[in-house]
Amino acid sequence: KNTVVNDDGSTTTTTTITRGETVTTITEVTHGDITTTTTEVKTKDQPTQTTQETAERHTVVEDDGSETTTTVVTSEETTTTVTEVTKGGTTSVTKEVKEGDKPVEKTEKTRKTSTVIDEEGTTTRTTV
Repeated sequence: KNTVVNDDGSTTTTTTITRGETVTTITEVTHGDITTTTTEVKTKDQPTQTTQETAERHTVVEDDGSETTTTVVTSEETTTTVTEVTKGGTTSVTKEVKEGDKPVEKTEKTRKTSTVIDEEGTTTRTTV
């Protein structure tokens, strides 16, 4: 794994994974809120698969103190939107997947996190 800070302030992280004769190279270029990930798989030095996706992430602090983070990941065929709303120890996560304009999947989850520090200073975090 190698990370480089480019002249324009973006970062490029390259990860190379070798398994037998198959080499997978993952290149992530992050500039501000946008990350472009290119994955190239080669077997015996011949390209067998190349994929690219772009992720754009925005976080907004709302007037009520809650925090909303929206991440949109676009690949060749699908768009995945994940919206996380956190207020206090509760986070609601909505994930929507579309192929073109057609909805494919929608899930909603809520998790509550509480943190307790005992008299000895041990921290226990519980997520439900």
